[in-house]
Amino acid sequence: MRRGSPLDRNTELLLPAPFPLDDVTDAKIEAERMKHLARIAAHEKEVEG
Repeated sequence: MRRGSPLDRNTELLLPAPFPLDDVTDAKIEAERMKHLARIAAHEKEVEG
């Protein structure tokens, strides 16, 4: 059982990013996502035979 209401459990932890955010772009995030999905697809294909 969790104590309190859902509003009581809604918190925000504000910390500085451990890396510079200047280089983070939507395009770079999408490129990394596509690489990740390609690795997953290649692994699944390998497992299937």
